[in-house]
Amino acid sequence: NYIENANSYKLKYYISYCDDFNTTRQVSILRRGHTGGATELLADINPISLTYESSDDFKFSPIRPSQAEVFMIFNSEGTIDFEEFWTADEREFKVQDVKDTVIEWSGYVIPNGFQYEVKGGLYYASIQASDGLSTLEGIPFVDDNQKPYGNQDLVYNNEFEFPPSLIITEILRKLDL
Repeated sequence: NYIENANSYKLKYYISYCDDFNTTRQVSILRRGHTGGATELLADINPISLTYESSDDFKFSPIRPSQAEVFMIFNSEGTIDFEEFWTADEREFKVQDVKDTVIEWSGYVIPNGFQYEVKGGLYYASIQASDGLSTLEGIPFVDDNQKPYGNQDLVYNNEFEFPPSLIITEILRKLDL
């Protein structure tokens, strides 16, 4: 599976679908430490919906956290128990939106962000996930030696300039995304 990563997250559930442009997509729900196989779930009309938050009126705010809601359908013999998402570890389950093998969005399931209702013998369920950017302000921007980035001359950063690509990479690393 191209979804597995070095942080021992393994694919547990997935929804395969084609978007409006006939592009192959997959919504993946990964679980840290999962040892079993992956189970395909049925999707609602729109399997995933992304929303972006903005706490200020500035249109180009540098940090815009996002949330995803994943919509699924299953019958009473469903292969998913939603109570497993109710966990104290906010990073136990990861959601990824994959387009042609490229991860378009990634975030963690919000432990109490799930709901379902029964209509016509089918369960219409959804879970919510967050990318974690709203927590970024509380994470120190320091290297592994606890020294602030940009205060040392590094080989790869053009003397004391810290390229935006390295800043973005470090932010994603700190959020484990």
